[in-house]
Amino acid sequence: SIHFGSAWKQKGVRSIHFGSAWKQKGVRSIHSGSAWKQKGVRSIHFGSAWKQKGVRSIHSGSAWKQKGVRSIHSGSAWKQKGVRSIHFGSAWKQKGVRSIHLGLVWKQKGVRSIHFGLVWKQKGVRSIHFGSAWKQKGVRSIHSGSAWKQKGVRSIHSGSAWKQKGVRSIHFGSAWKQKGVRSIHLGLVWKQKGVRSIHFGLVWKQKGVRSIHFGSAWKQKGVRSIHFGSAWKQKGVRSIHFGSAWKQKGVRSIHFGLAWKQKGVRSIHFGSAWKQKGVRSIHFGSAWKQK
Repeated sequence: SIHFGSAWKQKGVRSIHFGSAWKQKGVRSIHSGSAWKQKGVRSIHFGSAWKQKGVRSIHSGSAWKQKGVRSIHSGSAWKQKGVRSIHFGSAWKQKGVRSIHLGLVWKQKGVRSIHFGLVWKQKGVRSIHFGSAWKQKGVRSIHSGSAWKQKGVRSIHSGSAWKQKGVRSIHFGSAWKQKGVRSIHLGLVWKQKGVRSIHFGLVWKQKGVRSIHFGSAWKQKGVRSIHFGSAWKQKGVRSIHFGSAWKQKGVRSIHFGLAWKQKGVRSIHFGSAWKQKGVRSIHFGSAWKQK
């Protein structure tokens, strides 16, 4: 379970707890301190369960007090699985990320670096670059154009490396110019691994998603469909449903209640399939009713 307490009333998380189901796969607990009261995270701690899978600790400094993360450090446990460090620069002070660096350990698993340019200073991402390490696992590059200057993504292109694992292209249309996504298309390569297409309807023009559909390719790996109801018209998600395909990999269903009508999530439920992989349930409290 994940419970967000009254701290959210001030737009801040107090604690997140992951139950016994994770003991087979990972997370014990995540605690975020009083810094959230100022819209900033102080620390997140991952318990011993992660020692079998990864993260030791993540600490985000005082920068969050200015609505910005300074640094996140993941300990030696990741040496068996991946990330060394993630650093968020001073750009966050202006509500923008400067850089995220993932260390050498990922050379055995994936990502080299992710760099967010100056555009974030205007609340927009310029580019995300994934290094050569991904050549063994996937993504080459993701570039989001000038549309972000208006708080909108234009396009994200993932290179040939994905041909070994998945995504061909993701395109965000002009709808983002009005703060809305039009469409995301994932190419044929996913037929070997998963997603067929994700389509975001006209509702985004009003800052809302209508539907996301994952094709039959996921039958070999997972998700069937995700549907976002009319609640998004008021900036809220109604429901997300993951089909039976996930029975082989995990999630059963995720349901977002009426609280979203007030910009708040009510609950997310992960079915028994997750019992073989991890999460049991995630509950978002009434505090979300405020945000």
